[in-house]
Amino acid sequence: VRSIAFSPNGNHLAAGLDAGTVNVFAVFAPRRSHRGESGVPSTSAAVGREMDRDEDEGGRDKYHRVVSPRFHTTAVGGLRAAVGVLAYSPDGAFLAAGDQLGGLEMYGVARGELRGRARCLGHASAVLHADWSADSKVVRTGSTSRELLYHEAPGGRRLTRAPRFHVDARDSVLPLS
Repeated sequence: VRSIAFSPNGNHLAAGLDAGTVNVFAVFAPRRSHRGESGVPSTSAAVGREMDRDEDEGGRDKYHRVVSPRFHTTAVGGLRAAVGVLAYSPDGAFLAAGDQLGGLEMYGVARGELRGRARCLGHASAVLHADWSADSKVVRTGSTSRELLYHEAPGGRRLTRAPRFHVDARDSVLPLS
């Protein structure tokens, strides 16, 4: 596994593999609860998400999601190398996958199933990063050759003008080069 991405609703986990394929797993949270300070069982405050309680070194509560992934579907597209980048669109309708040779594909997503595929052209080297516009209409990708390209969803047409992207440093993780 070279890359992973959770769907925005947390119900699916996509994994990019060495062979240029993408596997999608359905994620199930087992029914669990934890005991509060009084020893009475309680559920977490996370909306509909089951959490396990643990303590960090300072004795403070910390929570982590307990998941049980099950294989759901696979996509064998035109990617020719290891899938190093995966990114779901904010609305969960699309999944972008970039490989180590500059290949980029965009899949439509419906209930975790990968439907249709658009090949996005333009990168001359490994795709390092992918992120989406807030309205899920454009995917922005960067490569090792310092190219920054924009492709339209769902067809994958390359845009010649860069659209405006809202950038919030709290939400972004960019690779360091």
